[in-house]
Amino acid sequence: MIILKNLEIINPKKDFNGIFDIVIKKGKIIDIFPSNQFKPEYKDFKILDLKGKVACPSFVDIHSHLRDPGFEYKEDIISGSESAKKGGFTDICCMPNTNPVIDNEEVVKYIYEKAKQTKINIYPIASISKSQNGENLTEFGHLIEAGVKAFSEDGKDIQDSYLFKIACEYSKFFNVPLLCHCEDNNLSYGFMREGEYSTKAGIMGTPSISEEINVFRNLKIAEYTEAKIHICHISSYGTLEIINFFKNKGLNITCEVTPHHLTLTDKDVYESEYNTNFKVNPPLGTEKDKNELIKGLNNDLIDCIATDHAPHSEDEKLVEFEFAPYGMIGFETAFTVCYQLVLENKLTLKKLISKLTVEPAKILNIKKDEIEIGAKADITILDLNLEKIYTKEEIKSKSKNSPFIGKKYKGWPVMTISKGEIVFSSI
Repeated sequence: MIILKNLEIINPKKDFNGIFDIVIKKGKIIDIFPSNQFKPEYKDFKILDLKGKVACPSFVDIHSHLRDPGFEYKEDIISGSESAKKGGFTDICCMPNTNPVIDNEEVVKYIYEKAKQTKINIYPIASISKSQNGENLTEFGHLIEAGVKAFSEDGKDIQDSYLFKIACEYSKFFNVPLLCHCEDNNLSYGFMREGEYSTKAGIMGTPSISEEINVFRNLKIAEYTEAKIHICHISSYGTLEIINFFKNKGLNITCEVTPHHLTLTDKDVYESEYNTNFKVNPPLGTEKDKNELIKGLNNDLIDCIATDHAPHSEDEKLVEFEFAPYGMIGFETAFTVCYQLVLENKLTLKKLISKLTVEPAKILNIKKDEIEIGAKADITILDLNLEKIYTKEEIKSKSKNSPFIGKKYKGWPVMTISKGEIVFSSI
């Protein structure tokens, strides 16, 4: 039984004006009242004075990689959850490119059993094809019964259009989304975005049309089958134009953007002097891409923000740029990196919180309450005035592959509450 005292509350929809106390008992919010009031019925509750802090619903990430089972040297469910909690997340979805692949009920059961130790919610995303071989579909019905939230071939795309059509038909039948990593394998031959800076760097580049062509193909098939489609980690303004075209036709489609595609560009790759932590897939786009993605977030063409948290060991990243694996970690810096857009007046705080909470939850039918009486007490506490340098030593993830290490940022999550229990605190 605790009282979170002296907080500004920011919900995506329900407004609170002023400074409030939040009363939590048995995992629920039982009362919210102005901080200048005294309620004697709560005199025995533990009081946490959080003056100057902001409370919002805890974050939801529908796209992450926990590497468990099979690649626990990069990350596991426990370490990944600790990293997520530090970033303000209480609900995360893990992608299927593990070993074994999340393509059967036993692996799903393993994830749910191990997730019980974390005190947050971890939801498996199953592969579309068995062993992610792009040849035979997984047992959608059995996997849904086992508890998967969606299906994805993340890390690759289903290149066989016929197989993807069948998957879309299953998506419609079971009313679950396909989370699509869109990439034409015949065009994804490079290691950063093709253009001016790949030429200057002397690194072979992948053109944006590698993503855009398969986005169009997937959405055209989705239109034909009336499937529920979600486009992962969009990176180009051309992709936005395609998504806008199909959304205007009334398709049941959603999309996400990552913090790194909102804040970094191919110029950063060039200026990093081959820092492999900038190597991601899809590659970081141009300045125009970045600016259009921010606009897409503001006008709700982009539905949510997802981290694509992708841990790799230091040894794997300490190689030549061309040979390094794609991906960067993202849980712990997701809010902070995006909050810089708020400070630059490119995004509102309320919009940012919406894109990290209720909007991603809606896509996968995850219940996500706002902060209100009777709601589940899943809350993230933010210190918007805290300014610090992000250091390797403070990272909770097993992996340290972040391009944001050594940079100073303002505005950080400082406490995460899951089901009424404080699962992370730095104060």
